[in-house]
Amino acid sequence: MRELLESVLDNPIMEKYLIEIKNGGDTASCLRSIQSFLSTRSHYVTSVEWGCLEGEHKAWLIIKTENSSDALRIIPAAYRQHAKITRLHKFTGKEIDESLLHKIKKGANEGLIQFPFHGVRGGIV
Repeated sequence: MRELLESVLDNPIMEKYLIEIKNGGDTASCLRSIQSFLSTRSHYVTSVEWGCLEGEHKAWLIIKTENSSDALRIIPAAYRQHAKITRLHKFTGKEIDESLLHKIKKGANEGLIQFPFHGVRGGIV
């Protein structure tokens, strides 16, 4: 864990990841998961969000790290096989204009999207 933290501090270019961890289908499993996370004494534990009170026996955590392998190592070993790691990206207006709308128009030309399409900025593409 120390090596992971040192690599995070040395590398200013980090990606953001959403980690979703399934922790069983009942309250007892959820409580064991919470105990397991707390026993790691990692500072990441304070950022974990739990759905157990709503019957959604999962935990979620958003972190910044170099890659998905590092993100997975943050999770207690017993729960890694039940984890889903998703790299997150916040699109800028420029990216939307240049990339996504281009793909939408291309899809329309191929008959995949019907026009008029109301784009993300409320206009018709």
